[in-house]
Amino acid sequence: MMMCKRCLYQAIAAYAIIWRTCFLFLKKNTMKESCVFSVGGEGGGIDIVKVENGKDIWYRYCHSEMDPTDNGLDVNKTEIYRDFNTAFQMITNRYRHWYQLWIRVSAESKNYIQERLIEALNTREETPETLRYSLSRIENALSVKLHYKNGKFSTTEA
Repeated sequence: MMMCKRCLYQAIAAYAIIWRTCFLFLKKNTMKESCVFSVGGEGGGIDIVKVENGKDIWYRYCHSEMDPTDNGLDVNKTEIYRDFNTAFQMITNRYRHWYQLWIRVSAESKNYIQERLIEALNTREETPETLRYSLSRIENALSVKLHYKNGKFSTTEA
């Protein structure tokens, strides 16, 4: 079956319009994700993932825990927050001693996490002895050196 030149040009133009529309839609709706904070232990963990789509930024709180007893106590929870602080507060509410677990921190959230860490350590009257198993992990994750003097913690850059 032959197609006239006019019909062929119209088909090509229609195809070009569809292709351009799809390209612009995908470009506009492409999301960039990066993990800004992660805390984990045996059998579970929590991640805060920064999600950007070009004009909006939000934080996805992802919490998962495995139940080794098969009692149905598994946790798989995802929530969306408009700011990192609120998402991080979910962790500190649930896990009072979050800093004793394995943590990974992105460069953009290090200062905030460092401030919350010092606040938590000093409020809960932690000592170097109570942190003996996690002190080096904390310092490595935040690239800081923790100091303890007169019952209070402070940090300096490592």
